Amino acid sequence: MNVLFWMFGLAALSAVLPILFHLIQRTPQGRQAFSSLMFLRPVPPRFTKRSRINHWLLLLLRILALLLITVAFMRPFLSQSNEFWDQSIPQKRVAILLDASASMRRESLWPEALKKVEQVLEKLETGDDFAIFRFDDQFQTILGFDDTKQLQTLTEKRAAAIAALRGQSPSWGRTDLGGAIVQAIEWLEVAREYGADQAAGLQPQLQIEVISDAAASVELEPLRQMEWPETVRLQLHTMSLKNPSNASLQILLPDESQDELVLPRLRLRNYDPQDPVSVSARWVNGPATETSQAAESVDVQLAPLANQSVELSVGKFELSQRFSLTGDAHAFDNDFYIAPRDSQTVDVWIVDDAPLDDPANAMYYLRQALVDSSARKIQVTAVASGTVTKQLAESTKPLAVFVRDALDESDRESIDRYLRDGGLVQWCVTTSTALQQAAAWRSEIIPADTFKSDAESRSRDEYKLLVDLDFRHPLLRIFGQSTFNDFTTIRFWKHLPLAINLNENTSVLARFDDATPAMWVHRVDLDERNITEDDPQDNSRPTRRNRPGQLIICNFGWHPDDSQLAMSSKFVIWVNQLVDWALQAPPLSRGFTVYDSIDLNQWFPEATEVRTPKGEQILLSSGSQFSATDEPGIYSAIGAEGTWNFAVNIDRSESESRTLELSELETLGVLMGNHPTQSQQRIAAKAKIDRESEQQQKLWKWFLLAAIVVLIFETVWAARINRVAERALNAKAVGG
Repeated sequence: MNVLFWMFGLAALSAVLPILFHLIQRTPQGRQAFSSLMFLRPVPPRFTKRSRINHWLLLLLRILALLLITVAFMRPFLSQSNEFWDQSIPQKRVAILLDASASMRRESLWPEALKKVEQVLEKLETGDDFAIFRFDDQFQTILGFDDTKQLQTLTEKRAAAIAALRGQSPSWGRTDLGGAIVQAIEWLEVAREYGADQAAGLQPQLQIEVISDAAASVELEPLRQMEWPETVRLQLHTMSLKNPSNASLQILLPDESQDELVLPRLRLRNYDPQDPVSVSARWVNGPATETSQAAESVDVQLAPLANQSVELSVGKFELSQRFSLTGDAHAFDNDFYIAPRDSQTVDVWIVDDAPLDDPANAMYYLRQALVDSSARKIQVTAVASGTVTKQLAESTKPLAVFVRDALDESDRESIDRYLRDGGLVQWCVTTSTALQQAAAWRSEIIPADTFKSDAESRSRDEYKLLVDLDFRHPLLRIFGQSTFNDFTTIRFWKHLPLAINLNENTSVLARFDDATPAMWVHRVDLDERNITEDDPQDNSRPTRRNRPGQLIICNFGWHPDDSQLAMSSKFVIWVNQLVDWALQAPPLSRGFTVYDSIDLNQWFPEATEVRTPKGEQILLSSGSQFSATDEPGIYSAIGAEGTWNFAVNIDRSESESRTLELSELETLGVLMGNHPTQSQQRIAAKAKIDRESEQQQKLWKWFLLAAIVVLIFETVWAARINRVAERALNAKAVGG
């Protein structure tokens, strides 16, 4: 027999009271009156060693009544066998998710995470099924449900789990917490379908234990796309950092599809919400080794949660492979790898009749200013005026065309078609004839009625300066910084009087200080193209282009007799910037992030193998995707025609140091907390069955009824004793 409320059993101690009352007799059995005692105060009887119990049956009846009432309040019942309620307990299945993303490389997070996994294992009980998974933006099984089922005891299962964890280490991937939770639910559902409790019709207890640093930037999108199962509970175990501050760097590359050349920018960010941080970012030549030489640095003071961007010079990309950050608390994300774009040979035409090696020719200075860079090698071709049409029909189309002064009419038609197909032409107009031709060709040019000469000449003391330069335009943006935007030292002695009729496709880039346009650009966009069905067969069309053409007209010359431009370092920068704009390619190859799958058919179809940053050689099958990008660094795709380098970096979201708020998970419908353990379930199941048994049996009524019967008998017996005592007392009084 069991009881529901055993605490009421303490009331059985009240059985001591009848015993005390029986030992303490308040009045003697016989009384004799004395006149000398009538003025004394009566004293009640006291308990002494001589006290004895006279009415044992009456005492036992009273004790029995109290005990029966006590048992009735304890709600007694006859319990069922353990086998009955053990069968109603569903099995508990636990999926342990271990965060193995790049952010777990901070401080001692990984050892602490392994300890938390062991703590979760210690709380498991015999009969629990569990599996251990690791996740970043991939989901991998460390120890599956099938593996643990093959082991007999919980001790063996724990030992196998700990052994499997010893060989684990954090990866370089990003934290896809939402995706990992969704996949864990799928694993739990599969385990439930094949479990014994499913056959018994029991509702399983599915538990997910997540061990993670739970950064605020974790991916949760998969959770928004699902309805959380009622049978699943999630418990999040987080680790704390002694120093949660962190900073990161990233190189932002321009969009190659935009109609301008934009230099890469370095973005620095402080993730600390409270304290500022002073960091230093440096180009480093070569791989990440201690002997690598650092180039000049960028020192920045970052406010809490602040971003700062710095435009980078193209020249820094020549030999560098990574940008390194120092000054923050965590070094795992302090390297950003870059792969300079493979050099390509570009054709540039200079249309002029004079030889290019003659210093008397203005194009001589142009040829000297065209220099190779890491992104391109320039091949210059001299084209005589009047032969442009023939050259366009017979040879590879040039990247850019530089023209000085007059153009033959047939050449203008070919140049016009070249522009309509996305070409770039720079036309230096220094003669009245060239200006008239330009005005006849481009309606926006309005020449003056009269000219002093071919170009308006001035003495050395009479010069013009450039003003109103548009530093927002790609050709001049490189001069936008305060240290480079001073053009007051460059004097111009010759230019032609004219005006420009501005429209949506024409913009003036610079003027002389007398308001005469000095340089303007006309965009030949898609609306102006007039391609006939026969055009695809015309070799004069550079079909490789798919962007608006650009015509840059300069109302000045750069020969030393015309201006000081060719003698200025700005001339070299400007000319090469024009070529880079025509190339429309940033100096860096667009990078990838860890675990990106790279279609080498798109980037380097002739690749036969890839060399990883560790030096491993991975052979490729034809048409295969390369997905072994499991660490940051420089990868090399190797083929018969050369090598294509590409950079792989960690996802910048891994740098986040703020912790995810649990309310974010709860708003997505996630049921937080723990399912009860099997011991707790057994206790709850037993308590439920006990309550049901007690309610069915209602033994308390019988005990209460027995107590009433005992009390009735006790009352009758006590009355009898009193009557006997009174008769004896009366008889004694009469006899006396």
